[in-house]
Amino acid sequence: MFNAAAPAGYLAVADGTSLIIANTGGAAFTLGAAVTAVPASGTGAERGTMTAQAAATQTRTLAGTPVTGEIWSAALTAGSSSAQYVVRLVDGDNNPATPKTAQSLNEVAAALAAAINANSQDAFTAFAVGAQVVVVERSGAAFGANFDVRPAVRWGRAPRRQWCAWRRCRRRWSSVRPSP
Repeated sequence: MFNAAAPAGYLAVADGTSLIIANTGGAAFTLGAAVTAVPASGTGAERGTMTAQAAATQTRTLAGTPVTGEIWSAALTAGSSSAQYVVRLVDGDNNPATPKTAQSLNEVAAALAAAINANSQDAFTAFAVGAQVVVVERSGAAFGANFDVRPAVRWGRAPRRQWCAWRRCRRRWSSVRPSP
């Protein structure tokens, strides 16, 4: 309900009993909290409270074109938490006759946010908004977030470009280099 009526750049996500509202652009804001009490069934007692608490956030926008096998990672400096995600092939059009493609930036952002949630301390919550990853430290403690992309590696053989370069080199230097 909040997301449908919220101003542009604001997003709410639930994490257990916490409702996290973030400005995806990283701007500071003040939030008021109120609960409209409804009589509890049978007892007439009113229940429910909500407390607004400042949180620290870090937002990163992923860029580029994901390549299958790349490792996208995030390291959170508070408590030395880290998470990583390996880009996979997906069937983007649900047609088995067409080839699978690498995941989109939005899919990688969502998967990296899920990996952060699975591997970081309890005080952190991460979520994706398009290609942005928003990391929230709910107690308000300052933290750093370092994101990195490591290239895809083919184990057991050199990438074709390197092999071809070596092959040309071998032909050119065959009189100097011993034969294999």
